[in-house]
Amino acid sequence: MQATLTISKLEQLRALADPLRLRVLRRLREGPATIGEVAEALDESPNKLYYHFVELEKRELIRHVATRQHNNLVEKLYAPVAEQLVVDRALLHLAPGALRERFYDGVVAVLDEAAADLREALHAGALPPGEPERAIARRVQVRLAPRQAEAFRVRLLALCEELRAAADAAAEAEADLTVVFYATKP
Repeated sequence: MQATLTISKLEQLRALADPLRLRVLRRLREGPATIGEVAEALDESPNKLYYHFVELEKRELIRHVATRQHNNLVEKLYAPVAEQLVVDRALLHLAPGALRERFYDGVVAVLDEAAADLREALHAGALPPGEPERAIARRVQVRLAPRQAEAFRVRLLALCEELRAAADAAAEAEADLTVVFYATKP
């Protein structure tokens, strides 16, 4: 699996605007799985997910990585093509209004997924003692020159990559970082 895939095709961005597909990708980042295994993990029907797997594979966001025999069935295992997805900024600048709405829908889906994960962890009592006090939730709005915004974006991407590189599968706890950074015209 490659580290980063740049989303440079309109069809790929459209495919990512679906919250269920984002959940599928998240589950597949944990390790290769069949449609049935992902369906069970997400509490969805395999028939419902089949269409989404086809779309994700057609858009080169997931791939078939192995086949295994299970009773009389041959099962395909899938994995994401990359650990991290980055949207090509040129795609957004050239986008018609509908594409910008799809991008917005994708951002909302990511934020909704992060909120649902946090809610689930809070209700399950899965946060370690003292964690709610140490967690960070901030919204900062500032005015920046275009070069400052770009420099900060590059540093933020590097920090996200540093966090991803520090991942330790043997560690006891998970950490979650959700970031949305964008510049607007005055």
